[in-house]
Amino acid sequence: MRTARLNKILVVAGGGLLILLGLAHISFWHIFDWKNELVHLSQDNMGMMQIFNLCFIVLLISLGILILVNRAEILHTKIGKHLLFMLSVFFAVRLIAEFIFPGGSLWLATILFLLLLVFLIPAITKTA
Repeated sequence: MRTARLNKILVVAGGGLLILLGLAHISFWHIFDWKNELVHLSQDNMGMMQIFNLCFIVLLISLGILILVNRAEILHTKIGKHLLFMLSVFFAVRLIAEFIFPGGSLWLATILFLLLLVFLIPAITKTA
């Protein structure tokens, strides 16, 4: 019973964090001064960065809403468990990339590690 409660808390937290992460990506244009920084890229690369970020915002917020609205199905169905596991794989890859590519930070790596656990724990534990 304790595991089921923890998994429910983690899934709700994960859905909320995905929405917050999507909202945080909205500020990338300002935070990273894309108006001035992206002009140094080719038109194709500048467009790709902005389109990728915009699509990623939609994906993160949509996944967060999907998880929050369907948390029982996410926790108790095979496809829900697979979704949680794939999100943990995504955050594991993103965590590794934080150390491979320039500009990585320990505080962001910590957040990514916590997100990995938020999705991995309910993905691999059995719920009643």
